[in-house]
Amino acid sequence: MDLSKQKILYSHHWSYIERQRHPIFSHDEIYITSYPDQADKIINLPIGTSYDVREILTENYPNWQPDLFIAKVDSFFNVIPRNVKALDCPKILILGDTQHGVKPLERMIEYAKSEKYDFYITDHKRHHLWYYYLARIPNLYWLPGLFLNPPQGDLKTINFEDSTIEPDFFTDKVIFVGQASKFHPRRKAILEYLHQEIPNFWSGRLSQRDSLKAFSQAQISLNISLNGDLNLRFFEIISAGGFLLTDTLAEEAGMNLLLEEGKEYESFENIEQLINKIKYFVQYPELIEEYKKRSHQRYLENYTPEKHKNNLENILEGKFINEIYYSNFIERINYFPESQYTQKRIEIYQIVQGIHKYTENLTIFIDIQFFNCYVEDFLDLPRITVSILDYIPYNFEKLIEYLGASKNLHKVKFTNDKHNNNYDILIIESINIDLFLQGNKQYFTVISNDDHSWQEISIILREEYPHIKFTVNKYTDFFTIHVERQNILKEKFTDKINLTAINYIIFPDWQSDEETLTQELYNLISSLAKNSLSSKDLITLVIDRTGIMEEDANLFLSGIAMNLMMEEELDLENILDLALINNLNDHTWNKLLPKITAKITLENENQDIVNQLNLEDLVTIEGNGNNYAIFPDWKADQEELALEIGEVLMNLSDQENCTLLVNLNNVDQEEVGLFFSEIAMNLMLTEDIELSNNLQINFVNFTAHQWQSLEGLIKGKITINYEDLPENLLVDG
Repeated sequence: MDLSKQKILYSHHWSYIERQRHPIFSHDEIYITSYPDQADKIINLPIGTSYDVREILTENYPNWQPDLFIAKVDSFFNVIPRNVKALDCPKILILGDTQHGVKPLERMIEYAKSEKYDFYITDHKRHHLWYYYLARIPNLYWLPGLFLNPPQGDLKTINFEDSTIEPDFFTDKVIFVGQASKFHPRRKAILEYLHQEIPNFWSGRLSQRDSLKAFSQAQISLNISLNGDLNLRFFEIISAGGFLLTDTLAEEAGMNLLLEEGKEYESFENIEQLINKIKYFVQYPELIEEYKKRSHQRYLENYTPEKHKNNLENILEGKFINEIYYSNFIERINYFPESQYTQKRIEIYQIVQGIHKYTENLTIFIDIQFFNCYVEDFLDLPRITVSILDYIPYNFEKLIEYLGASKNLHKVKFTNDKHNNNYDILIIESINIDLFLQGNKQYFTVISNDDHSWQEISIILREEYPHIKFTVNKYTDFFTIHVERQNILKEKFTDKINLTAINYIIFPDWQSDEETLTQELYNLISSLAKNSLSSKDLITLVIDRTGIMEEDANLFLSGIAMNLMMEEELDLENILDLALINNLNDHTWNKLLPKITAKITLENENQDIVNQLNLEDLVTIEGNGNNYAIFPDWKADQEELALEIGEVLMNLSDQENCTLLVNLNNVDQEEVGLFFSEIAMNLMLTEDIELSNNLQINFVNFTAHQWQSLEGLIKGKITINYEDLPENLLVDG
């Protein structure tokens, strides 16, 4: 099978025009995406669409039948193919990112098992093949860098797309290209330190094509993974002929199967080692060039798009490919082939993976005798140390053999101390109050099923140790306790919040359905970020985190921010600041509220907190964007004006969750309120229309700045005959 001559249908969340190579494999391709590309043979779907692949193809290209279907799905589920069995051709599922979002691995496994694909391939998460194997998903492969968009032509003669970049700007520099916002705290901290220590260091964002040229020019190109994944930047650097210096990944990630460390790339385990390696290599440019030539030659021999096209062709035809790409080459599968998938097992791993993303060196305690927890599950995370209660598990010999073969022996310790809490995570059957009082960790997480003891302990903590805050989350047959031990003398001041000229506030219900809340906050943050870009004003979104620990809230929001970067290329840095607040006292509220532009109402809102606070003077708008504004002329005939406003209220009364902003124009709010009450009463008596709670009416004295800041969230200004538009407002009709 020659893929270049086949009709191939793709489903992918990337932009075909900006991110993919052309063609991907064939000259006859149709591409389904959630990205708003506009071009021939591209089918655009809204983000989050679950679609019948046969129906969507019939609607758009009824006379075109694919010879192959390739769908890439990741944990954000931006486009979700369904009914794939209806396609009469081989079907390949590319298992994408499973380190971000809500229940990433769990949901991906559910999807993979729900649809009938012929082959399942991961392109950058080799270490997660273990979990697909546990779920008994068949025909598993690893093809790293499958969707690489490599250099086209001679990079030396190609100009930068960004005309502001000097032709040789990156020559002799040490560089990092990529995201480094507050949602990448580890990466951001490393880069800030490098800027202090390395004189010729540069970091920032570039277009995909410009990044390749930068890699080719730079002395050293740095890669810092987000969570132990072998990402696409690895291949972009070596395809461009760059020198790759990357953070150390676990053996399960497969990096050492692709390149030889010490000849073709270098790695670092900590910031000190990174600094030392940079300072060493920049002294020897000839050595750097040798690394560049060797790694680029390895790329040309093994990892080009043509090589992966050949690998795909061989997989489809049942022919042999390099053994490193098979799932049975993974050490865990060889040593624990009978290991089983359980809901608890995958839930615990996802918790640990999420915390690992924010922690430089993660320490875990496992009471393996009681909890039936699997040590080997966590060792695919690179910055981790596991301490096991001094107990010989049933598969001890196999475990030791595996630890040696996978080079993980140094990550595991045996201990008989289960009470001295200096761990980041404790997975333990029996808990006691000392776990929460001992040790010096400010943040830590307890995973247990000892609900009886926890009921007593939680009461003691609330009554006697108010500085120890905790959040409890329930899972299949266990629960987690996320603990924050605050300094008793510590006070929180609102002036530490980075308030700007435009500040919104929301009160999410963190106990609501996680997927629903994620989608709602994603839509809101996306809208605010786009509004900030168009207005060129930095916006602050103040987020109440009552009911969730700060670490968990940051983890939740980082997943949304990451998806916005990947899907909509929205980098929140310098356009939208997210500020978390919790348990503010009256004095602090009084300082904060005058600076708030508006409260945004959520469908998943913590009504208990909202009802406790005095928010009557705040402008309130709907987070779904269902907001309207009118500018009545209060000097007009009152009866005529009442008829017009009554018609507006009638038209809006049938809408769900709608807000009408009424400009006061400095008229007495109490009088206007009575005026509206009379209109509402008249509608009920004469038209039998009762205004529901779904319609909220807010009275506002719009300033020019306030209108400008709210305009992006207002669906429209409703034009009425008796209208008075202040001269200082630029309002579109």
